[in-house]
Amino acid sequence: MCIQRFYNSCQVRFFFHKFGNGVGELRLYSLESVQPPYNNKEVELWRSYGNKGDTWWKAAVNLPNMTKSYQLQFVARRGVGNSDIAIDDITLSRECFGIGVPENESIIPDEPSKPNDEKPQVAQVKKYLVNTCGAVGRVGPNENQCSIAYQNTTTKISVMTEPTLEGIQKWIIPESGLYTVFVKGAGGGPGVENRGRSLGASLRATFDWEEGEAIYILVGQKGIDACGTVSACDSF
Repeated sequence: MCIQRFYNSCQVRFFFHKFGNGVGELRLYSLESVQPPYNNKEVELWRSYGNKGDTWWKAAVNLPNMTKSYQLQFVARRGVGNSDIAIDDITLSRECFGIGVPENESIIPDEPSKPNDEKPQVAQVKKYLVNTCGAVGRVGPNENQCSIAYQNTTTKISVMTEPTLEGIQKWIIPESGLYTVFVKGAGGGPGVENRGRSLGASLRATFDWEEGEAIYILVGQKGIDACGTVSACDSF
């Protein structure tokens, strides 16, 4: 995961289920990368002991101030008996991405003093947009469609042609760093007898990627009706 710069604001949130005899314990650790490589600073963040009943419980745990890349690790232990331990719906709060952080909780690194005549450096944010390249239906785009779609943009994509991978877009990371990915999915089409449809959704996540790493992107299109007409669906 990315570096956590906001003390006492960023939270990991999740649901957990612990039920049965000999259910044991569930713990959450942060593993921060330190020097030399492959060593981790391990800190226990949260724990739960014993049987919590046949229900799901919600937990919200503050992450400590970490200046290196880190991972979150769940460890479950159970004894002899018929029991289960499960976790679900693991998310990070918006403060982890610098949104809505209280002013007094921001960790601002010390910077050396600068001459008065030196202008402050403004960070440049590069954007890369990946879309359907104009493809419709169940088949993905081809190389020519994406070449046209991404011309005069910063996005450089190649399209896979191997069997089972046709239409998948391949993007090579141009430079190492943190990338925030925004993903938006369209809603589905009506089902049989025009009953219900799935709604669209959006997701955001941050990744620490290395230059030259290959990212494979499958872009779908909006769902179509299960049948061509409502009367045809009614015949099932």
